[in-house]
Amino acid sequence: MKIGLMLHPHRGVESVFREAQEADAQGYDSVWVGDHLTYPKAEARPNGPLDSLTLMTAIGAITSRVRLAWGVLNPTFRRPLVTAKMLASLDHITKGRVICAVGAGSNAAEHYAYDMPWLADHGQRTAYGREVVRLWKQVWTHPAPEVINFDGDFIHAKGLTFNPQPYQ
Repeated sequence: MKIGLMLHPHRGVESVFREAQEADAQGYDSVWVGDHLTYPKAEARPNGPLDSLTLMTAIGAITSRVRLAWGVLNPTFRRPLVTAKMLASLDHITKGRVICAVGAGSNAAEHYAYDMPWLADHGQRTAYGREVVRLWKQVWTHPAPEVINFDGDFIHAKGLTFNPQPYQ
């Protein structure tokens, strides 16, 4: 069995760094953060939320063995191919420590607050997430100089070359 620890970024950067380093030293298998852009108004805090990909990059730099994961990464927050690049880069930099857990998103207000499209139908959000994962798998397993063409219901890419390939 593998054991992970959910970190508490809302406690501040120094605190979450200490938590991650202690988890690394104590033998936890992974550390996890949520992927949110804002808290509900009633829960607004001055310390966050921090951008989860930026935070995980910093955590990857200050730890040596613990794996880095999201509970869960929301594919609707970022352009899919840019996110693929960010995740592959982080996995490469940390020598294969990224766990990519993906969800469908559930907070319409968070999307509206950041002026991002919201798919109200859960089935459409799930279909979008599946398509994102299919695209990620394609680009991660066909590195440049291979040329990638992808024509989904939501995402299209033509003549794409992709690097770096993830470490794992």
